[in-house]
Amino acid sequence: MRNISFDNPYWLLLVIPLAAALLIPYFISVSKDNRSKGWVASLIIHILIILCLSLSAAGLIHTTVKTRTKVYVLVDVSYSSERHLDEIDEYVKEIEKKLPSRSMMGIVCFGKDTEILTSAGTEIKSVRESKVDKSSTDIAGALDYTASLFGANEIKRIVLITDGFSTTSDGSTAAAVERLVAKGVKLDAIYLDNNLRDGESEAQISDIKYTPATYLNHESRLDVLVESSVENEINLDLYAKKDGDGDYEKISSAIFTAQIGMNIESFSLPTDVAGVFDYKVVLSADKDFSSYNNEYLFTQSVSQQKNVLLITGNRADVNAIQKTYGDGAAIDSYLIGGLESRVPYTIEEIVKYDEIILSNVDIRNMANAHTFLSSVDSAVSQYGKSLITIGDLYMRNQEHELFTTLEELLPVRYGNSNKDAKLYTIVIDISRSMYHSRPRQFLIAKEAAQKFVSILEDKDSVCLVTLAGEARMVLPPTELSECRDRIYDLINEVEPTQGTFVGAALDLAYQNIKDLDFEEKQVMLISDGKQYENEPIKATEVAEKMKNANIALSTVSVLTHSGNYNEHNEGCLFLKELARLGGGINYDFLDENKLSDLIFADIAEDVTESVVEEQSSVNIVTFRDETLDGILSVPDIYGFMNSTAKADATMVLSVNYKKSSTGTVPVPLYSYRDHGNGRVVTFNSSLSGDWLQGWNDDFKAHLFGNMFSSTTPAERIDYPFNVSVEYVGESSNIEIIPSSINPKAKAAIKITRPDGSVEEKEMKFNLNRYFAQVSTPEEGRYHVEITYTYGRHSFSSSTYFTLPYAKEYDSFTAHDIVNIYDFMRGVGQISKTADISLENDKTEIDTYELSFRVPLLIAAAALFVIDVIVRKFTWKDILGLFKKKSKEVVAK
Repeated sequence: MRNISFDNPYWLLLVIPLAAALLIPYFISVSKDNRSKGWVASLIIHILIILCLSLSAAGLIHTTVKTRTKVYVLVDVSYSSERHLDEIDEYVKEIEKKLPSRSMMGIVCFGKDTEILTSAGTEIKSVRESKVDKSSTDIAGALDYTASLFGANEIKRIVLITDGFSTTSDGSTAAAVERLVAKGVKLDAIYLDNNLRDGESEAQISDIKYTPATYLNHESRLDVLVESSVENEINLDLYAKKDGDGDYEKISSAIFTAQIGMNIESFSLPTDVAGVFDYKVVLSADKDFSSYNNEYLFTQSVSQQKNVLLITGNRADVNAIQKTYGDGAAIDSYLIGGLESRVPYTIEEIVKYDEIILSNVDIRNMANAHTFLSSVDSAVSQYGKSLITIGDLYMRNQEHELFTTLEELLPVRYGNSNKDAKLYTIVIDISRSMYHSRPRQFLIAKEAAQKFVSILEDKDSVCLVTLAGEARMVLPPTELSECRDRIYDLINEVEPTQGTFVGAALDLAYQNIKDLDFEEKQVMLISDGKQYENEPIKATEVAEKMKNANIALSTVSVLTHSGNYNEHNEGCLFLKELARLGGGINYDFLDENKLSDLIFADIAEDVTESVVEEQSSVNIVTFRDETLDGILSVPDIYGFMNSTAKADATMVLSVNYKKSSTGTVPVPLYSYRDHGNGRVVTFNSSLSGDWLQGWNDDFKAHLFGNMFSSTTPAERIDYPFNVSVEYVGESSNIEIIPSSINPKAKAAIKITRPDGSVEEKEMKFNLNRYFAQVSTPEEGRYHVEITYTYGRHSFSSSTYFTLPYAKEYDSFTAHDIVNIYDFMRGVGQISKTADISLENDKTEIDTYELSFRVPLLIAAAALFVIDVIVRKFTWKDILGLFKKKSKEVVAK
């Protein structure tokens, strides 16, 4: 680079006064007629003197740049840039025009690898001549390679032309930029917009959705996500081969018109044979720029059997469930109360089972029941397992934390199925016959009344009537949310008194509740059955009126004054007759040592209908559920557990339960709900016993076969950790997250590549996860085996993942200039065109400066001498001197 500059450029203005001072008098002193050739020469000399003096005064300096600048244009020519190579060539030409002096430019092209297309200082070639592997983009490697091409004592510049997308997304590009800065290499970037543009036709298989591991004869679907930039006619072909043997065979095809954007086409994957199957989906389209992304590979394994854990309290259930599954499952059964070994309860033990069944079992009798329920919760929610409950779980108004935990998982709540508020009227006998002979029985009666209140819900209402010589309304119908504690106190405060008018007390209750608007009304009479013979109001007539008004009358028979229970006792017979006439149930205290909590369960079951044993019709609620495939109607059943369906549950079958004196109430028979990744199913009748006596073997096999098939997990996982794979260019990150962290545990990975090569390594532990990075350089199927061990426990997983095609070939990848800003981090210029400045900083260049101040002064002095000569001699004299000298030279 050469440059002219001045120390004091303002002194250049000196030329104006000097010209005026010298030239104006010069023209005035010499007339026009006397202006000879000598005069003209003197005028020119004066002008030159003025210029020399002015330039000398301004300090004219000539600067010569000695430092050489080397510029490498680093060009991304990977597949994503293939459509825009001419645009890149134009960018290169514009950069060449902007090179500073003493510069040399070269071109380096990169994709998966890097090459020098044009050495610095040689003739520029088109980037179309590049031979790099275009299957991926390694910006970091290209930057490091280009940095190595620079020598010492030269200004180093790189102009990067790229879309900013790098196959690896691990921060390596930003690290490479930092290394350039440390080496003094200047870096600028030009954003190459490689996004699909309007009018460009492209179609590709962008992704697939399927179950990597499934079960024999279990329905499996493949969703193919096809992306198209224009409306396009698409053909998809599905090929398969088993266990990697032989050639692919076409098993299915689909033809459809793809709309602009994402389209989904589905296939059914065959699962009628167990094994490992390789699949590929091949796309062909009428309008398609690239064929690189038209084939997608994947692998699915089909297991021979499901693993089932059955826990039951009924040996007959074992045979019934094994018969239903047949050869489709390997069942480990445990009989609670039997001689079998302990029930599996840790998550590591339970996760190997696909379905966990609780059938007619009281979990309070299980060892480690708390841990078992916690493990089941994790198995269902995290690993997609299914929990199935069948029949009686003994959750009958029992307050136990195990039942609370279990019911949180279930799709139903056990107890009274009627959601509407109910009215219960307690008529308690406080006559002296209830107290004098056996005081304890009176206390037990009051305790029973209080416990009866305790099983009711807050939305229910209670009425309290006492009977003796007169009937008295102690508490009118009141919602329990307002009076629960108060009614406990009222019952506790009643004292025995004279008289026994049963009919009057029942009539008082009847008159006060008959017109009230409750879905269900019940009266509970607690008495010894002794009454006056000539009552003005007959209790039997009131009982009949109650039944006709849909008010159920039940009776609780307490001890007679003799102290010996006798079912033929007059009082007992009377109370039984009242219950019969009133459409209710009679309950007996056997003796005073039979505390009220022992009969309370029986009363609570009938009041809240925990167990119903009577013939009931079954309704189909959800007709399109897969459980009912091939089933148009369901026979009656003869027993079921009462419950209500939760809001998020799907009720497939319900039971018409006709209450004793009210209308029909629908009760869930078969229902389910999703819990995390899995499902919880409840069948509220029993597979064994008489409850399904109306169902023949073929119907049972059909319905329960559908039920157990529908509960099969979406994916088979038989190891206690989650596995994830992230493909990052030439390698993949494999990560596992165990269900429970054991500080002494170790994890190791073995990966078999498509070419048969094997890599094994220990996995590192950090932040509750184990991870490893393995080399995955080619497309195809990778077999991943992970071993997780601690102590004597060892768990293994075997899974497959497939790389369908290189990420570089995804034509719909979004390229954004933000990516460049992200890895440049404030270094250099970033432009969307070739509009960048390549001028060097003065502090970076080595220069030679020549000052012309003294030479110009000498020149001015010499010109002055010449001017004197010109003015003293005529032109002819001057020419004569040269001619005379020439003659003398010739003479010699």
